[in-house]
Amino acid sequence: MRASASGVGRETLVEETKHVRVTTIDVGYEGVVLKVQTTTNAQGVHTVSVECDGARPPQGLTLHWGVQRASTGAEWNVLPKELHPPGTNVYKNKAMRSAFPVWGPLNLVLDPGVESVPFALVLAKSGEWI
Repeated sequence: MRASASGVGRETLVEETKHVRVTTIDVGYEGVVLKVQTTTNAQGVHTVSVECDGARPPQGLTLHWGVQRASTGAEWNVLPKELHPPGTNVYKNKAMRSAFPVWGPLNLVLDPGVESVPFALVLAKSGEWI
């Protein structure tokens, strides 16, 4: 399972083991570098932690994301509401939008059927895609 930036920036693999994958993504916007850590437990449940590495996120930075499953064939799917991080909104019934917390990571908990998490970044107030 992996998080994949949709044209967001350059991705660098930092660490990879059987259950943990850590990458950084240079966004190219105001020095923002995302650190993405994916952990998979023995039951196949994935936890994806996304945070701005070494800095506070720009005000209003929002993760625009979905999940991909082989079973549906669709590029983007929405998770059941009970798996949404706090404050997440569904966007056009195709994606979710989750604001980054002021401190610490944004944590996504995903069921074993999720193969990847495509995402992009958007500034909530201006609607500017990063």
